[in-house]
Amino acid sequence: MMKSISISKSAWHYKFASLTIKNGDEPQDLCAYVTQIIGSSVFVFFVILVCAIIGYVGGELLAWIVACFVSGSVIIGGPLILVSVSVLVFGVWAIVKGTTKAAEHSPQFVKEAYISFRDKVCYRINYRTPV
Repeated sequence: MMKSISISKSAWHYKFASLTIKNGDEPQDLCAYVTQIIGSSVFVFFVILVCAIIGYVGGELLAWIVACFVSGSVIIGGPLILVSVSVLVFGVWAIVKGTTKAAEHSPQFVKEAYISFRDKVCYRINYRTPV
């Protein structure tokens, strides 16, 4: 039998973990909750990374356009950088998307071993709404 703890829905970690909760499907044990928080951290990191890449590419494009107007000719290096960065970003996105789909199909034995481990180690979570 699992021990039980209470977590407030107004806590910062609940709000942070809820960034990646789908369809209101809240984790029911502490191990899944911690995994959800780590997943949210990775999600936020990738959002910041994508924003930084978009800012870099936009800045490079703007600098290339200004350089073309100032020099009066077309400089070939700018679009090459944009294409290579775009290919890199979409390549990483495709790899991450592919590994996520592959991880969804885990064997039954691994699932049962995890459930057994979870029942021994993880606490059950009771969510309480703020008053």
